[in-house]
Amino acid sequence: MKKTKLSIGLMALITAGIGLSACDVTAKEGVVLTFEKFENGQKKTVEYTADELLSFKTQGTSAASSAFDRIYEVLVRNYFAKSASDGLKAEIRRTAQNEVNKLKQQATDSASSKGTTYAAEWESILKSNNVKNIDELYSLKEYDAEKASFESDYYKNNLEAMRDGGKERILVNGAITTGERNIFAKVDSDTEVDDNGYLKEKVPYHVSHLLVKLDGDGSATQDKISKDNAKKLANVIKKLAGDTETSRETFENLANTLSEDSGSAQDSGALDVMDKDTSFVPEFKLGLYAFEALYNKKTTGGADTDYRKKNSTTLLPDSDITYGNSDKTVLEYFKDKKIGVMPYGAAIGLLKSAEIEDNDGITINDGNAAFYPRNILFNKYFNHRNMCVIVPTDVDYNANTDKDGKPVASYIDPTTPLKGSSNHGIATGANVDRYKSLPGFQKNTTDTLDLGQVDAALAGLNCLTDAKGRIILAARANSSGYQGIHFIVINRSGLDEYADDNGSSITYSEADYSTKNVTSLSDYYTIEAEGDKGYPTYTKDNKTLNKKTYNNFLKKGSSNAITRRDALRGTIKGYNDSMSTYIFESLLSGTGNGGAKITIKDESIKNLINKYIVSQREKASKTDRDNFNNDWTKFAEALVYADEARMKGDNDGMGQLISETCAIGYKSDKAKNGTDFWAKGSACGIAK
Repeated sequence: MKKTKLSIGLMALITAGIGLSACDVTAKEGVVLTFEKFENGQKKTVEYTADELLSFKTQGTSAASSAFDRIYEVLVRNYFAKSASDGLKAEIRRTAQNEVNKLKQQATDSASSKGTTYAAEWESILKSNNVKNIDELYSLKEYDAEKASFESDYYKNNLEAMRDGGKERILVNGAITTGERNIFAKVDSDTEVDDNGYLKEKVPYHVSHLLVKLDGDGSATQDKISKDNAKKLANVIKKLAGDTETSRETFENLANTLSEDSGSAQDSGALDVMDKDTSFVPEFKLGLYAFEALYNKKTTGGADTDYRKKNSTTLLPDSDITYGNSDKTVLEYFKDKKIGVMPYGAAIGLLKSAEIEDNDGITINDGNAAFYPRNILFNKYFNHRNMCVIVPTDVDYNANTDKDGKPVASYIDPTTPLKGSSNHGIATGANVDRYKSLPGFQKNTTDTLDLGQVDAALAGLNCLTDAKGRIILAARANSSGYQGIHFIVINRSGLDEYADDNGSSITYSEADYSTKNVTSLSDYYTIEAEGDKGYPTYTKDNKTLNKKTYNNFLKKGSSNAITRRDALRGTIKGYNDSMSTYIFESLLSGTGNGGAKITIKDESIKNLINKYIVSQREKASKTDRDNFNNDWTKFAEALVYADEARMKGDNDGMGQLISETCAIGYKSDKAKNGTDFWAKGSACGIAK
């Protein structure tokens, strides 16, 4: 028989134990473990000898794993042999046979496609399942079906405690109620790591995005986008800002019609839950975390007891993690870097320059597209890999060229270095508030972001928001399939303990909570769908109304809400690799359903199991944290590499990032004639 993974076996052990109430009680000599449960006032007990638990070593954690496997197997088999209903047994048998039949068909198909024999493919399947024959394979699949049945029963009662880090739910006199014991109680309070539940450990976010895909090569300094890309990017930004408040479209409508992520576009840009385990591109996920935990004044300025501030560190790498060969920590790097900015005027510049690829028919710089004005502007202002906001600033290109891209007088001062990147895209001499009257810049965002910390010229300015007043973040991602710029709004922050139906953080009163569409994080990530008992509601005008949650966010009907509910349940169920150890501990302490309790009479086994529980929790926590730190480190190193490339030659205009002056002068006589800054080997010449 193939050994089960401990994380599954232990969970099944617990849930198997809960179902053992109907087992016969037989006194045995040499008992090492008992399971007992009170039912209708009667205590029922099952006892196990060492022989029944099979042989196992008694040293080290590997021995504990074997012990758990043995205990689990006996409990499961006994339960289904003696206690399961005939209907459940029949269902288990059907499931097992169906799984075996699928593998038989797989062997047939593989033999046909590979030109081998059925016997050879069947032998390979048996070997991969670590069994010798079809009888053992059937027994294994029967065993898997039994485990799944047990897991379902346990999670049904305890998902809320796992989500919230709350107290166990127990069965008392046939009714489920809240017990006294926290589900994450420790075996060893001195050395063991904490677990505070899904919401605090994984900090789920619900965001929407609008993706503008780009056809460039991903270069940090001389990426090349098409004229269509330039127009598309610029027009999305213009539409997000709006011309007038009455004609302005919502972010959802724009995402639905303009986003090039087809999967989320049909849902108006809304994505599934994003938490620390979600494999979103780092520019998106970690950039969002940096904004929320490091740059957002509501976090950095909150009281030490504030929920947002207390839990923000969960989003960040450990404070002692360094990157590359630097002594500087990853956390210090991101604190120093600040949030990036994309000037709204740069989008206007992209529209003006999108079509320009020559100078009145004369090819410039051998037609190197990196010198096209649109690409110079794109690389300077939009090709940042850190999280950015959009500001109402103009750029020098607009002030120094006419509507056709022709330069105006004195567009180049030869005594001034051709600066490229060090000023975060704030062009020297730019009008810093030219576009501040646009609808998208009317929301006061200074209580969230102090743009003066990025550049003194931006102090007091608002950044771009959508029609609901949500800050629009922009992340330039470079991963396959998501190469482009993501415009992001936060529907629900994982750091906002309470929020209104627009996702805005609020301080609530009890009256507001019961009479307004205000949700706690637990409400928002409810494990129920509309119509289910326990779905969050509020009262208005003597009517009971459903609150806005993640599950009904899309308003696409009950089937969609159920799908989202079930997916969320699965996420919570699997978020902690050592979750089963906490539930096993509840049985050891006698706080399982209905007072169910496992008693390990052999002290060596008990100590071994406790040792294993602690080691598994520590191992799972360390692995999880190491992986998260590693993601941050790789992200920091990628940004440092891009920073170095963009900053190279910044003081003399001879770096890899082509100066905006070259875009301004692209249609000049100097460019056409290859003189001055346009001579080969000069700042705007091709042989750099």
